[in-house]
Amino acid sequence: MIVIEWLIEILFFACCGWVGYIVVKILTFGKVEIDYGRSAESVIAEFIGCGFLLVVSLLVAFWWT
Repeated sequence: MIVIEWLIEILFFACCGWVGYIVVKILTFGKVEIDYGRSAESVIAEFIGCGFLLVVSLLVAFWWT
């Protein structure tokens, strides 16, 4: 059980944070810099990345059916 929790944490912190960082960079043409590491500001990048991945997965699901 601990391994599953660890994998989910790594997925959320690393992947979603990085995706959120890239999405913000693209949408603001590189003018806004948010951190996606282990800081208080990284929560914003993680939620943006998680939301973006959710929207993309929903679009793919609707397109697929």
